[in-house]
Amino acid sequence: MEDIPVGQFREKIIIQSATVSQDSYGEEVETWSTWATVWAVVIYNTGTEGVHAAQEVAIKDVTFRILYISGVTERMRVKWGNDYYDIKYVTEVGIRKFNELEAVKIDNKT
Repeated sequence: MEDIPVGQFREKIIIQSATVSQDSYGEEVETWSTWATVWAVVIYNTGTEGVHAAQEVAIKDVTFRILYISGVTERMRVKWGNDYYDIKYVTEVGIRKFNELEAVKIDNKT
């Protein structure tokens, strides 16, 4: 894997973690909070189409490369701009050099 100069990390992303609590009716409510705000290199992968919740959607795969941070898991998500991405895989590149967060965003086409 090639080195990326720190100056290439131009996109600010927010890594969020979920907390599950109960509302006043005893229903589980998932809320997301900021776990870390970091700079990233965004690598566009593939795009496909599919059906999600009975709607035609575009599925976009993106990899966010960030400077190494421990504790990032697949149970987290990334907020980039106004969009949210579910983290599917977290890969350590080098020995504590980078993390690559392979993530999927689902856009409604309608």
